Amino acid sequence: MYSVDRIENDLVILINCDSNEVIVKDKKMFPSNIKEGDIVKINNVNYIILNDETLKMKDEVKNKFNSLIE
Repeated sequence: MYSVDRIENDLVILINCDSNEVIVKDKKMFPSNIKEGDIVKINNVNYIILNDETLKMKDEVKNKFNSLIE
C-alpha cells in the first residue's frame, strides 16, 4: 500500500506505507479523482484507491492531533 504524498503536474509522489520508500508514477495510472492523502494499491498496471484505508488513516491522524492539543 502507498500513501499519496503529493501530486505535481502529471506525476503522483507516493510513500510506501511499510518501508517509507518514495516512488513517482505517472498520474495516468490512477483514477481521475486521486488526491493527496489517499491510500492506494497497485492492481495489475493501474492503482486503485482504498477508500476504507484512506478514512482509517485520516481518523488516526485526527486522533493523534487531538491528543496533542488536549
